Amino acid sequence: MLVLDGVGHVYSAGTPWAHRALHDVNLRLVDGSRVIVVGPNGSGKSTLAWILAGLLVPSDGRVTLDDGPLSIAESHTAMAFQHARLQLLRPTVADDVHFGLDIDDDAVDRAIVRAVVQLADAMQVVPVAEGIETVEQLGALAALGCPIGQGYFFARPLPAEDFAELLGRSWAARSEAHPSDRVIARIVTSS
Repeated sequence: MLVLDGVGHVYSAGTPWAHRALHDVNLRLVDGSRVIVVGPNGSGKSTLAWILAGLLVPSDGRVTLDDGPLSIAESHTAMAFQHARLQLLRPTVADDVHFGLDIDDDAVDRAIVRAVVQLADAMQVVPVAEGIETVEQLGALAALGCPIGQGYFFARPLPAEDFAELLGRSWAARSEAHPSDRVIARIVTSS
């Protein structure tokens, strides 16, 4: 059981910018419970979620999990917020996803690429992978459904005239005509 007793939180406590986000929250959740928290911006919903996930220690009250203190090390939580750019706790998305989880970096990278490809499909746009440097990365991206990529694996940065020559050679190597919006994908996959 996850228990919150008198939980409150003040951001920037002891400074002129102190702001109370939560006050005297009491809650008991048994395994399998589902909670929907509704409120206007600034009402403390995100702060409560962070505390419930073990990602933030409250400044007031007590949080326990199965009668013991809840700690960040015990948390096995992945969270997404409406405005994720405002909610990152680490410098990169990968670092934020990896934080507190016992999974390797490759698994995090694959999950992020898979999510971006699915998002692109839902938006009916074509995802483009950047920074491909090895054949292994190319294969992994292709397996995850990313059809277009760029990076040192294909070519180092080129002056415009050298790129035009590369484009001409790649296009000439194809016997069939391709729609102009697929040219870069064909260059990538034929190199």
